[in-house]
Amino acid sequence: MTRSTDAQARRLIWLFYAFQITVTMMLWLPIFYEFQKRNGLSEEQILNIQSLYYVSFCLLELPTGFLADWLGHRNCMRVGAALHILTHLIPIFWPTYAGFAAHWLMLSLSRSLISGAASAYVYNKLEELGHADLYKETEGRGRSWSLAVKVFGFALTDPLTRMDPTLPYWVSAASAVLSTYIAFRFPARVGERKVKAAKEPPRLSRVVAILTSHPRMLVVMLQGVALFTLTRIVQVNLFNPILDAQGFRVDQFGRILAMNTLFEAVGAAFPTALRRWVSDFHAVFWLTLGMGTCCWALTYSDWVGTLVCLNCFSVITGLSYPVQRQVMNEHIPDSNYRASMLSAESLVDRAVCAWVAHRLGIALQAHQMNFFLQAAGAASLFSCALLWPAYFLAPKPRPLAAEEPAEPLPE
Repeated sequence: MTRSTDAQARRLIWLFYAFQITVTMMLWLPIFYEFQKRNGLSEEQILNIQSLYYVSFCLLELPTGFLADWLGHRNCMRVGAALHILTHLIPIFWPTYAGFAAHWLMLSLSRSLISGAASAYVYNKLEELGHADLYKETEGRGRSWSLAVKVFGFALTDPLTRMDPTLPYWVSAASAVLSTYIAFRFPARVGERKVKAAKEPPRLSRVVAILTSHPRMLVVMLQGVALFTLTRIVQVNLFNPILDAQGFRVDQFGRILAMNTLFEAVGAAFPTALRRWVSDFHAVFWLTLGMGTCCWALTYSDWVGTLVCLNCFSVITGLSYPVQRQVMNEHIPDSNYRASMLSAESLVDRAVCAWVAHRLGIALQAHQMNFFLQAAGAASLFSCALLWPAYFLAPKPRPLAAEEPAEPLPE
């Protein structure tokens, strides 16, 4: 490592922070549920769209992961960021059931293009510069910075909504313009053009071979799915209904989400905090149990307890995301398929979320939200009890057969 590579690593990290801040700035999140209700959608229709959103993720995650590994992680990040602009504008000009469905479907496409590609690009680039050890801190700090900025953004959602309900969507689109510009500023990897020219499309058979020969990676993937599903249940699908049940007004939602986001930023800023007691792998299980406990506690809380539980849940979420990403990356044996493997994890995650969103719509219609939260807490305990011993009982990774080289391109 030299001063040159240190400087390159610092520039890469700060660009990643800026990209994370701007691409995830969606100021409409605290009010989208109410915004859709005011435009004539029922709760069942809103959650059906959420289910459709997760199903579309399932269909898109693996193909976009292949695309990122083949055409380049940076290119997919650029296209995904550009599509974000259109995504935020659709509800403004097309506020109907079809328009909101198109909005969420476009969001699933743009996020699919970005999610695995961004993590794979940063991990590979840091590894190339001899700073792979900085990845978890980079992922955590990037998330922390984006969350810290969201604190101020979500606090503005309420006054913006009072002025005009579409303003949060306009501001989000403007932020997406900035993220697109930043995506074009990321440096190329050494020899990227030469590698790309000789590279053939990633093969599904190779992905299956990696998954089947590394059963411990499958366990890590499934535990990540449990963790991310709990996050979406509380912070997205049930955020508005939970606050509604406690009598909070719609114009308070933004400030409450800003407060939750601040606590999540605190957790994300210290991803190595648990290392003095447990390894990263064990930390994921304890954090999942903590999330499940918060879900259970929400069902017995008054409005003060609800705020406390939501904030505790947010701290755990902030801690867990970079730790899980680090553990997953460490278990991926072939860097050429890193985006594909991360997309495979997201595919399973979204499939579970699609089923959960569908069941949640039925539960809310039957006024069974508390039962659903208790079931989510029990499921987290069951997943930990099942997957923890499964990891240590799983056989060690088998050597992978070398992938056949691509045929040389004609002169």
